[in-house]
Amino acid sequence: MQNINLYATVYNNVTTIEESIKSVFDSSYEITIVDNYSNDGTWEKLNEIKKDYNLKLYQYKSSMGKGRDYALKHTTEGSYTAYFDLDNYYNSNFHKLLNYGYSQGKKTIASLYSLMILRDTLLGKGGWRNLYTAEDAEIFARIKSDYYVPAIPFINGYPTENNSELRYAKHFKYYVRRIRLGVDLIRGEGFTLDDTFNYFKFYHKAYPFFTRLALSSIFTVAKFKKIYKYDKNVNNSILENRQFLDSFLDTKEVGISDDYFCFPLIRWAKELGSSVELLLHKLNINFIKYIDNVGTLIFVKNEEEEGG
Repeated sequence: MQNINLYATVYNNVTTIEESIKSVFDSSYEITIVDNYSNDGTWEKLNEIKKDYNLKLYQYKSSMGKGRDYALKHTTEGSYTAYFDLDNYYNSNFHKLLNYGYSQGKKTIASLYSLMILRDTLLGKGGWRNLYTAEDAEIFARIKSDYYVPAIPFINGYPTENNSELRYAKHFKYYVRRIRLGVDLIRGEGFTLDDTFNYFKFYHKAYPFFTRLALSSIFTVAKFKKIYKYDKNVNNSILENRQFLDSFLDTKEVGISDDYFCFPLIRWAKELGSSVELLLHKLNINFIKYIDNVGTLIFVKNEEEEGG
């Protein structure tokens, strides 16, 4: 039996959790889930299906990053792990990535919002940081993978027309949460003050003086709490994309169809676009590129969503 342990943290995802768990379930895997004291029936649903999927369940009040770290610490010692999100539905590529990493001597595999790594290796490198957002950018910049596989392992199951943040807080608490997210975005992305200003400019045309002052205050709070920056010259998204290029592994090596090929460059890392094109041409990988509505430069085989 393979010693593979999947783990996740969740809050108010009662409509998606069972299908999400079903999509990652394998009788040889262990699954550890931490619920952040949901109030929409998520915890009750998890307990209802616990025996069907051999779940280990815990409740813990936490941020996304801290919840993942708590779940990771409750996985089996010595296991090969992968995190998953309970508002996503995973396809066969997720399992192929897991089994490839495991078969290669439990190598560290990175893919689109996916990290397969030995539990004790990740814990030895500090585990997950206590961040409400940008926890992925921080950990990918810090934990250099053996291989980066540019594949699509899931589709998002949460309705995009809804404001997902309203699951976490409403009214005054909602705005407090937005400030907290801004602080942790800076911390997790390793932003400078200029990065912070540029990020806001991208989303808002109006840029009055008081907004600049507010962003400076948020940056000061982030700096006081500690900004996780792993290269003095670039933020973490650029650093992680550089590392992904260095550890690039063609999807075909993992047995994944190039229909699922996807190499995204967040807008901060667009300067790497020519390097990506050169690599893909060298490997005879056919691609097109486009820019999505949040400014990400994406290299794919086609622009249709491949998630099945």
